[in-house]
Amino acid sequence: MRAMRAEAMRYPGQEQKVLEFFRKNPQAADSLRAPLFEEKVVDHVLGQAQVTEQTVTPEELARDPAAPAAAEAATAEAGQMAGAEG
Repeated sequence: MRAMRAEAMRYPGQEQKVLEFFRKNPQAADSLRAPLFEEKVVDHVLGQAQVTEQTVTPEELARDPAAPAAAEAATAEAGQMAGAEG
């Protein structure tokens, strides 16, 4: 309801019409609630996050995150093949 009042205050002299519009149009009211809900969710997630700082080079930052995993998989696969041959 607070968000509806805040939105109504943006239209001086037409506050009652704006509030009535939101009462008659639940989808319009939802459009005000959605950003508030999103903000609460983001605040909750950020509150639960455990952040650690790590220094990286520009090259490390630009590297494709899937590339190291693919290289490790290829190395492991090569090791398995070598073990099967011997």
